[in-house]
Amino acid sequence: MNSKSSKHSQAGYFDVASPRPSPPEGGWVRAIFHTDLGWFGAVMRGGKLTQLTLPAESPAAAAQSLGLPSSDQDLIPIAGTETIFPNPVGALLAAPAEMGRASPAPTGDMTYVKVFGNIQQQLNEYGRGQRQKFDLPVSFEGTPFQTAVWCELLKIPAAETATYRDVAVRIGKPSATRAVGQAVAANPIAIVVPCHRVVRTGGALGCYAGGVAMKAQLLKLEQSSLAFSKPPLKDGNEIASLRSQ
Repeated sequence: MNSKSSKHSQAGYFDVASPRPSPPEGGWVRAIFHTDLGWFGAVMRGGKLTQLTLPAESPAAAAQSLGLPSSDQDLIPIAGTETIFPNPVGALLAAPAEMGRASPAPTGDMTYVKVFGNIQQQLNEYGRGQRQKFDLPVSFEGTPFQTAVWCELLKIPAAETATYRDVAVRIGKPSATRAVGQAVAANPIAIVVPCHRVVRTGGALGCYAGGVAMKAQLLKLEQSSLAFSKPPLKDGNEIASLRSQ
């Protein structure tokens, strides 16, 4: 991590899109925040999570995944939100220059801030082996077929897997295995919607946006968490080490 990244190593960022949302209905809000697994980017619309990136090494990398500025100096914390996020996350972010600088979020937008804090907390619990299922409001923005696939992914229990064909059969499209694979690959809400639990027929892990090693590590984390036969992976360090692979 460069010196600019280190400057923001204990911060989170918050972007109020233009036009400004008015929770619980309206536009979308983007945030970047830190967890034990790394830096995440998230998008909410109408108070529901619509996108969650894979963990990244720096806030700039997470921002880039959301189409925000890819340079840390463009990420300006907004004062007054530090108390919403528990350590290690502090303030919230600035909008990209082409959208105009973000002003401090109005009181109504604090609804989003608290929900982002809840997302951060649950991801930390997951990374520490303390959570097997997420309790977060999500909203899918895809085709009816994609939505059906993503909803089915939510039904796969932690530490268990299903094949692409299994998912196809479960949504009533047994001949659409290839299309299911494409929908799984397009999953916009990483980890919370567990596309890492879908494997190839025969047990091979198959592809994963974060790399096969990260996919295997997520499954290992879940298995150790459920079995209690060994301590969970400490603070997601092993997964964090795989972010760049």
